[in-house]
Amino acid sequence: MSNVTANEAGKPLVIDCRQVTRTYSEGPEKLTIFSDISLEVTPGETVAIVGSSGAGKTTLLNLLGGLDKPSSGQIEICGQNIHKLSEAGRARFRNRHLGFVYQFHHLLPEFSALENVMLPCVLGGLSPAQALPKAEALLGRVGLAERLRHKPGELSGGE
Repeated sequence: MSNVTANEAGKPLVIDCRQVTRTYSEGPEKLTIFSDISLEVTPGETVAIVGSSGAGKTTLLNLLGGLDKPSSGQIEICGQNIHKLSEAGRARFRNRHLGFVYQFHHLLPEFSALENVMLPCVLGGLSPAQALPKAEALLGRVGLAERLRHKPGELSGGE
């Protein structure tokens, strides 16, 4: 990973988003979702992105996750300018360094919670034997240690 940038107080930055603009072209017209957004997040910091419907919250999250590219500006995650990576490189980066919790879960209904969490680990190159303790630990961190064997239909929306 590249050198992690630091803020003015010298704290390392997990997210360093500088003057990011996202514009979509719709025929001859351009629709600017937002412009010149800057954001810094340090390790352990909790951040909420709030705004009215259509304000660009999901667009910003897609940019921060490398799912979309900014029209201008720069985004570094843990010191890596993710938008200089190829599509495959961004996918590898997401698999190894980012996690998404979607408003509507995208879990495979025939798999248990444990198997659903193990799957990206295995796709990322871990063996099932390596993925198992990692998935158990991750589920434990979010309070689901007692629900490992439950399938998505047996979990509440919050779980």
